[in-house]
Amino acid sequence: MKPVKVLVEPQEPKVVQKPYQTVPAPVVTPSDSWFGEAPKTEKVIEYVKQKNEELYQKLAEEPQSKEVDNIHEVMYNKSTAKGNTTVQLDPQPQGGSENVWQSGAGPHF
Repeated sequence: MKPVKVLVEPQEPKVVQKPYQTVPAPVVTPSDSWFGEAPKTEKVIEYVKQKNEELYQKLAEEPQSKEVDNIHEVMYNKSTAKGNTTVQLDPQPQGGSENVWQSGAGPHF
């Protein structure tokens, strides 16, 4: 039998358009109330470790805020700076927690 030569002309590859779009699966599968805790593979464990290290590094680089020692006094001064308190506005007790606690009666549960 004699070999046959087949000449094929090069063609552009055809791009097939799918009627849907796929979504990649998450690296860490979330827990489900029906199925329970998702299994953790070595890949998931390494991924979580890496993300935690990145988060800790980011938090370590941020400047830390310092809370003042007299925070209650600062907040009281802020809240009373623009006007009188309810007790100062109405000295005749009409009710309210300020009056209960100032009278020493405490809560009535």
